[in-house]
Order: sequence, then structure tokens, then C-alpha cells
Amino acid sequence: MKPEVFDYFERALELGASDLILKPGAPPAFRVNRHLIISEDEALAAQQMYDLFLPIVDAKQQEDLRSKFYVNSIFSYRGSRARIRYYIFQQREGLAGSFRFIPPKVPSIKSLRLPEALINVASKPRGLFLITGPSCSGKSMTIAAMADAINKRFARHIITMESPIEVMAGKALVDRICHR
Repeated sequence: MKPEVFDYFERALELGASDLILKPGAPPAFRVNRHLIISEDEALAAQQMYDLFLPIVDAKQQEDLRSKFYVNSIFSYRGSRARIRYYIFQQREGLAGSFRFIPPKVPSIKSLRLPEALINVASKPRGLFLITGPSCSGKSMTIAAMADAINKRFARHIITMESPIEVMAGKALVDRICHR
């Protein structure tokens, strides 16, 4: 039986992985506690990659794969069990995919061990917060923790610029600007 992408999602959740990497010519890889674990599965064949990703991409995303050679999106997996941000792209060997598993519960500023000053910043009546950094540096979780801190204490208007959108609303009104 051919593996399905959902089989890999289940395994990633069982391992507590933050990321899943699927690419042709290599076995699946899981990032657990910042370490890459290469599975002992067979290498994925280039021709099976499109079929592997088909269940999670809609018609517009299939067209984007054909015309732009990539899709960047997010979806809820098995209800609230997990949200998965994914980037499927064309590379020389064929389609590949990178999947980030977003924790179902938003972490607090304290649990992320962020500076206490961020709690004070999140309490201000207005302001502009810029959260920047390289990939995998915690930007999305920092945004989520700050938005959650504001949501729990105030009815505010929060605007985020993320692509794809990860911050979920609470008490505050959250507008999201998607950029391409």
C-alpha cells in the first residue's frame, strides 16, 4: 500500500515533531527538538509526490503549483488536533513539501521564555510591534503569544501581516493582511 500524506502527519504528531520534510529521492524527515530525524522508510519517488500532496491542495492551489511552482498555506488537521502550515514547491527532482505543526494551544509569553518586557509592551493601549527574524526562530509563536496576551486582557484591534495566517482570534478583533 502506498503511503499517504496523512500517514506521515500521524507519525509526526506521535513523534512530537515540529516539522515534516518530504522530498523526492529521500526518505521522510522529521524535526524533533531541533534535530532532524531521517526515517528508515524507503526514499520517496518523484512520480509519487504529486499524488501524495493531492489530498491537501484544492483546485486553485493545484493551478498555483502548475503556474507558480509553489503553494504556501495552512489547514486544520483532524479538527483541533493540529494546524499545519505547509509549503509545497517544485525543485529539480520534482515536488517537495515542508510541513510545520503548529501547537493547538497558544503558548504564553512566559512559557516561551520571552522577556518579561513583552508583557508590558502587550499592555500598552496602542503601538506597532515588529517581530522579525530568520526562519524557525520563533516569530509565529511570539506573535501568537503576544496576541493571546492582548486577547486575554483587552478588547483591542490587532492587525497582523502573515502569510499564511497563524494567529487565531480571542477577545480582540484581529485583522489579517495576507501578502503575496
